[in-house]
Amino acid sequence: MDKEQQNTPPSTADIIEMDSIKRIPLGNMSASHAEVEERLKMNTGTENTRTQSLQIINHLLNDRGSDYGDAIDNFERIAIIWTAVLGIPVTRAQVALCMAGVKMARLVETPEHDDSWLDMSGYGILGREVYERPETDS
Repeated sequence: MDKEQQNTPPSTADIIEMDSIKRIPLGNMSASHAEVEERLKMNTGTENTRTQSLQIINHLLNDRGSDYGDAIDNFERIAIIWTAVLGIPVTRAQVALCMAGVKMARLVETPEHDDSWLDMSGYGILGREVYERPETDS
């Protein structure tokens, strides 16, 4: 494999066809997001779109985890910062809700933007995970 091939991120088709998304080498997510949007536009059939969307969300959550660390720990850090900035207590669950709210606000302007739908769904999944882990004493 030459150097150019090593730096090329996998296509969305490669991601979707793999049986374990965690085994995909992570590449440039901006290119991947564009590929994701194109792949979703090509879908026909609700079930196919749902399956592919769930696989893409899983990939994005795993990729973001490698960039930012554990999502719930990151939500905890965000909650601490927002608490200081806003002067009121903010919980991890509220962080998940507000981040999903940001995506909703963007979708009002551009409802055809698939990336925002996927991200909003990802925040919903992470919000559910918040309740599986007790709050830390900060």
